[in-house]
Amino acid sequence: MIKSSLLLVAFMLVSPIVLSAEYTDYFTVNAIQLDGSSENFFVDRTDEVGLGVVGCTGAIRVMIDNSVKGRKEIFSMALAAKLAGKQLRFYGNCSPTVTHYFNAYWVELK
Repeated sequence: MIKSSLLLVAFMLVSPIVLSAEYTDYFTVNAIQLDGSSENFFVDRTDEVGLGVVGCTGAIRVMIDNSVKGRKEIFSMALAAKLAGKQLRFYGNCSPTVTHYFNAYWVELK
């Protein structure tokens, strides 16, 4: 009973964040880059099309900013997906300053 209650509370806390976020199409990872000076990292698709984010049509690259608390875990998931040839979907928002970046803070492995 306690376990199911905790799961329900966790779902209620996380759901509004994810459900209100914009998200990419599922895609296969082509490249992962780490900027050593800022510690941001970037994920690129295998094809040349955009990320499929409604309202953010110029986004062609996912950026995980160094302020994202779980960025190392997101980096690990992106690397594992690339090595396994699996698809990912990122949740976040359009960058207000760089139109071809999608700022992600959540990742889903398909």
